[in-house]
Parts: sequence; C-alpha cells; structure tokens
Amino acid sequence: MNPKNIYFIGIGGNAMGPLAEFAQDAGYSVFGSDRGANLMTEELSTRGINVHIGEQNGDFLSQVHSQTPIDWLIHSSAVPESHPELARARELGINNITKRSDLINFFIRAHNLQMIAIAGTHGKTTTTTMLTWAFHELDIPASHLIGAPITFGFSGKFDPNSNIFIYEADEYDRNFLAYSPATSIITTVDYDHADIYPTEDDYKAAFWEFCQKSGKVITWRSIAEKLKLQNPGVEYEKTSGGVTSMSSINQRLITLDGVDSRLKLAGEHNRENATLVLEYLRRESGRPEIELIPALNRFPSAKQRFERLADNLYTDYGHTPEEIAATLQMAREVARPDQNIVAVYMPHSNARQKEIVSRGGYSNTFDVASKIYWLPTLLARLSENENLLTPNDLINTLSEASKPNAEPAEPNETLIQKIKQHLSYGDFVIFFGTDDRWLRNSFLS
Repeated sequence: MNPKNIYFIGIGGNAMGPLAEFAQDAGYSVFGSDRGANLMTEELSTRGINVHIGEQNGDFLSQVHSQTPIDWLIHSSAVPESHPELARARELGINNITKRSDLINFFIRAHNLQMIAIAGTHGKTTTTTMLTWAFHELDIPASHLIGAPITFGFSGKFDPNSNIFIYEADEYDRNFLAYSPATSIITTVDYDHADIYPTEDDYKAAFWEFCQKSGKVITWRSIAEKLKLQNPGVEYEKTSGGVTSMSSINQRLITLDGVDSRLKLAGEHNRENATLVLEYLRRESGRPEIELIPALNRFPSAKQRFERLADNLYTDYGHTPEEIAATLQMAREVARPDQNIVAVYMPHSNARQKEIVSRGGYSNTFDVASKIYWLPTLLARLSENENLLTPNDLINTLSEASKPNAEPAEPNETLIQKIKQHLSYGDFVIFFGTDDRWLRNSFLS
C-alpha cells in the first residue's frame, strides 16, 4: 500500500499530533479532528495542517474525503468503536482504519528507519527530548516523535537524510510492544495504568517483553534486576564519568549504576535521564565525550516539563506522585533557599487516582511545598457509574506534615489572583497537571 492522504481522529493528542507532523514531513497530505484546541492543535495549525476543532460527527471527514480521498484513517486508543467518525469512515468506504502503531511501522519499513525507543513510567518524554536535542546540537540528522511540544522545533519530524528514528515509546495500551527497536532506553519502571495492566507483574512482564524485542537495551541495573532480564556472560567496565556499566558478550544489555557527575542539569531525575542518553551517545554517535557533555548540559527542557511561564512561575506535566516529588526536588534546587514553594495540582484521571490511593496515596509527595492548591481531577475515560474522588479525599492521603498546607481550589479567577499574590510575595509557584491552558491564558495572553 502507498497511501497519500491520512486522517487522524484525536489529532491533538500527545502521540497523534507529532505523528501527523511526521507524516506531513514525509510528503503525505494530513487532516484531522479533535474535540478541543490545545498546544498541539495550535502547533499543527502553524504548519498548515487542516484541523477541525469541535463536534466529531463525521461531517468534516466527509467534506475532506469528497475533495481529497482519504486512504488511511488513524485513531487513538481512546476512540471507541462506536465513534461517529469511525462509523462515517466505514460508510465512505475507507478500508484502512488502524491505530498509530501500524502507520509508524509502515514508515519504518518504507524509509528503512532504525528506531531508538525511549520507554519508562516516568521521564520518557524528557529523555526522548534530550536525545533529540543532542542530535540537534551535534548536527547529526535524525527523525523523531516526541509526546509533547518542544522548544527547539516540532514534536514530530521526518528527516529524509537519516535512517535514525528517535521515538517515545508509550506503554499505555501496550503500544510499545508493536515495535522491534534497534536500541531501547528504559528510564523507570513503576506500576501504572491499572486499566491496562491488572497487576504489577503484568506491567513488568510487558517491559520484559519490550526488552526482548529490542536489539540493545540501556537501563539502570536496578531496573534490569526488577525485570529479571537474563544476561549471560556478564562483563563490567568503567565509563569515563565514573559510572559502572554492565554488558554482555553480545552487548545486548547495558546497565548503569549511578549518575555521571559531569552532567550539571538541575534536578536529580534530569541528571539520571541525561546519564542514560550519554551512554547511548558514547557508544553510537561517533562523537567524543568532550562534545557530548556540553551538548547535554545545554538542554533547554520540553514544554510543560518544568517550563518557565514567568518569573517564579513554572508548569510541569507531572501527574503521578513519583513525577511530582522529583520535580519538587528540582524546584528546591532552582529556587532560592528562602523562597516558599507553592504547588498547584490538577490530578489526571479518576481511575488513576483510585490506583494511587490503593498504593498508599500521596503521602510525602508534597512535603517540599509550603502551600498546596488541589484542583478537581481532570476526567478521562470516565464511566458513568464511577465514584469520583474529591480534592479532600486525595488531600487526606497526604502526610500529616502536608495536610495543613493543602486546600481544595478551582482553576478560576480566584485562584489566579492567589497565584499572583504568591508571586508578589516572592514565592516559587509550580503547576502540576496535563492541562495548563487556564494558567497560560492568564499569564501569557
């Protein structure tokens, strides 16, 4: 099959939007729809991609198809079989209807791409962006797909001058098991997505399978042990940064023990991610470390990953206890010692909150913060009969030290005024959550 015109349902999604950009770069005509505007749909519009925002009843698809016949329709995991655009596509005779993995594998075959996949419960977006940044800084051509807007280009890019393809491999819906990467980098493995993986063992088994499908794996020794990765004929070596790595005779598994001390990025988790990227570059880029270390130390971060909106005001995509705690640790590094840290948190998905509570809740996650504003949970894939956890329900899972500092709030003008007051006092304010448009609209408009 040689498609020409591709339509994306949910084109504003963090996975779908970059793939639409990739397809456009590769010479395909791209169209799509989404229920609401966001940072990704705005980015797509700047690239001239025809995006319909609003009701997805099939009329826009019919209009596009009548003028430019669609020969491949891509939909995300969140789109049910009963979705009106899927029904309309079948009525229109569009036979090639698949999830994104089929299109990505088509691109890999059609353009002879070598996938470098970054996977993990936390840190995969930042690490994928770091590796992409390093290739950019070292002037090495590469294609990439990153699940978030970035500050130095577009989230999706196809470069016809390279067969290197840097990919953020998402474990949700077992998407990452659709690929056989040349090299995989595993950042973290902490149980998540209980709606897909009923038990922690199921979750770890998926990562184990992903590693078996990869030509080479770079990860932490603790993760290799957690996943029980088999690696006969183990040898040890020291990198120049003082990090012990473990490799087999055939070099399939490379494990690291500690952070490279030459990496000076803010945040321990960022230094950990950069250490994994450095290990890949040290082995595969052909460039000396005297070039690699400075390139990584210049890393500007991705949008919504500790992104500065104004003086002392930041936004971060973190929406699990582990991610939030790591980012608050970085905030404490960046802020002055005398500054109060103020956290504004919008949890994501009621199902995820129930899973977090079942594991002990938020406990010490926010202990660094002097004040916490807890917003209602952003709902996703919510069944009609599902009992909603309130902000107070979740606040009650905090440590005894944090509870008195937390209060329920709404993302409205009252909270905006409170944030402005904190900033006037010189406090350091950081928003956590997947949807920060209400904050951007107030401070960047």
